[in-house]
Amino acid sequence: MPVETILMFALGTIAVILLGLIIVLVAVVRRQAIRANYLKHLVEPYEAAVGSDGRFEQDGRRFDIVLHGKSKRFPIELKLGTDCFSAGSFKVTREGFLEKLFKGIRVSSEIQTGDSLFDATCYISTETEPFAASYFGMPEKRGAILDLMEMGFREVRLDGKQLCLRLHTQEMAQKPPTSLLNDAAVLMSNLATDIPVHVQRSTHPATISVSFKQWSVIGGASAILLAGIVAVVWADAFFWPLSPWTVFLDSLKYTLAPLGIFMFLAVMLLKGRSSSHLEIIAAVTIAMVGFPMAGFGTEIIINGEFDTAPIITHKVNVTRKYTQVYKTSTTYWTEVESWRSQVETEEVAFPRHIWEGIQPGTTLLFCDTKPGRLGYEWLLGCNVQGHISF
Repeated sequence: MPVETILMFALGTIAVILLGLIIVLVAVVRRQAIRANYLKHLVEPYEAAVGSDGRFEQDGRRFDIVLHGKSKRFPIELKLGTDCFSAGSFKVTREGFLEKLFKGIRVSSEIQTGDSLFDATCYISTETEPFAASYFGMPEKRGAILDLMEMGFREVRLDGKQLCLRLHTQEMAQKPPTSLLNDAAVLMSNLATDIPVHVQRSTHPATISVSFKQWSVIGGASAILLAGIVAVVWADAFFWPLSPWTVFLDSLKYTLAPLGIFMFLAVMLLKGRSSSHLEIIAAVTIAMVGFPMAGFGTEIIINGEFDTAPIITHKVNVTRKYTQVYKTSTTYWTEVESWRSQVETEEVAFPRHIWEGIQPGTTLLFCDTKPGRLGYEWLLGCNVQGHISF
């Protein structure tokens, strides 16, 4: 097949893919704009907008409307709240795949009301299980929650001071009726009355409190992530190897086992509550970034800090130079012949005033390297006529 035919076919394929992506993007933006307009029209009678809260009264109870979004033209989420003081708290959302999965493997534990429709549709997150069990033992409360979910609200939350509903544009498949907020207010009034007054803070007494376990696991993962960021920044500033990907793969030998142990401990310490799956996912996500980063940075530092071998100087030609532009800065690169391979090149950055004087094909660089304590060669710097790179 001729080269021209192959090239035309490749360009045509790329054009079709780009056109498809543009069509999808336009469709998504258009759908979001339509749903944002639904939300704007819904709250206009109450003079609410993004950055300007609205309110109304119904049957002697005040309801507050708060819109979230990037601008008044594109609200994304509505929060409808009313005062509701209680001794306990809860959050009810739709029961999704993750909730079913973690319940199925007995990591999370949720109140079951005995109402098959409610238990299959809704997921109750609470730290005050006796309160929530008493509250959702009332059929009228469960019925009101189901009605609100049917109306499109994605979350019902009671935090001890306020009862709140959340409606996201993502949940709005069609234009809601203009009476939606008034209808929701009627159901909220039902939910905000006959609140149980007895409550016990925890049904899981333990030698180590739940909050301490949460702080230990998530705080430990965050500490590892912070240490990893510091190590990588330090390594990049002083000991960056010429083959960082090779070092990263090698460092996994030392970080995967501790990561696995941490994940096991996170599950064992945090399991057994309605919010366990969210806490475990958060801790494991942080750890999956933090442990490899910490191991990678530490191995680079050890490789450079404890390298006692003599400096080796390489005399190389500059083959080309180019810039890399970012939002707030520009990096000035030179591409030079590699002393490690006859077919590859090395990249070295210079300050602009030195970079401008470098001429590809004629300028020679003198690059100093060391072999590395762990065998990973790293660059100390390059100079041209006495000027040192960074």
